[in-house]
Amino acid sequence: MSNRVIKTHTEIASEYYKKCTEHIFNMLSNVVYPIYGADNQGNPIHIGSCFIIERNFKKFLITASHVINEKEQSKTNLYIGIRGKYDGLINIIGDTIFLNSKNSKTDKIDIAVIKLEETRYNLINWKNLVALSFDYLEYNSNSVTKKLGVAIGYPNSKNKISRHNLKMECLFHSSLIINKEDIFISIGANSKDHIFIEYDKKVKDHDNNIHKSSTPIGMSGGPLVTFNVEANDYLQDIIPDIKISGVLIEYHKLKKVLLATKIKYVLEAIQKLEKQA
Repeated sequence: MSNRVIKTHTEIASEYYKKCTEHIFNMLSNVVYPIYGADNQGNPIHIGSCFIIERNFKKFLITASHVINEKEQSKTNLYIGIRGKYDGLINIIGDTIFLNSKNSKTDKIDIAVIKLEETRYNLINWKNLVALSFDYLEYNSNSVTKKLGVAIGYPNSKNKISRHNLKMECLFHSSLIINKEDIFISIGANSKDHIFIEYDKKVKDHDNNIHKSSTPIGMSGGPLVTFNVEANDYLQDIIPDIKISGVLIEYHKLKKVLLATKIKYVLEAIQKLEKQA
């Protein structure tokens, strides 16, 4: 008698979804970085997340403006955390564009883009700042119709390091993209400028086992990747097209959502920086 296990469509679809989200994380985790400041004793303090995009041989660091504003508020330099063979902290150096960053209480755009200055980095550090092609940004971000999202970043709880311990952990969260007007209104956001992804700290897997997610504080500045799964894609094992559609800026615990600003503001900032050259 055959020992072959017969899987249901639900099981196959669940495995396919897991494969897609892991593919997205593996593809993007090397271009997503933690951002650190330093306390009065010179110990690293994790502040937020960022990702790097390359366009016309230039590298642009994308994050939330409140992450970069920490430099002024705490009077500290900011550093990119590098994992791997050359792990360590690298200074963030370059021209910066802030969009709607003056009033932190009402600012719901919260975008900062830095054109990294290649001549200020040594060759090894510059090569370690791995970037994703500009083509992965969602150009038509006014009408994001993707149904599924993957949020990538570095939660504070997983990135508490000292001078002698550079443990950095990048995580991802996958869920549905939602578009509920009442949630937008309740937190002062809008569907023209923002995207929501569901974020519940208690999640179930396909076997109905409950798992506790990390608190996403510290993921601000990371990318929100979106994609669609078409009918029967999972039967053909097709990896869907993906786009970075937003930049994570806020976690709303009561509403169980992560808020992201649409990527169109990143495109606007990059264009301004290119004109300054």
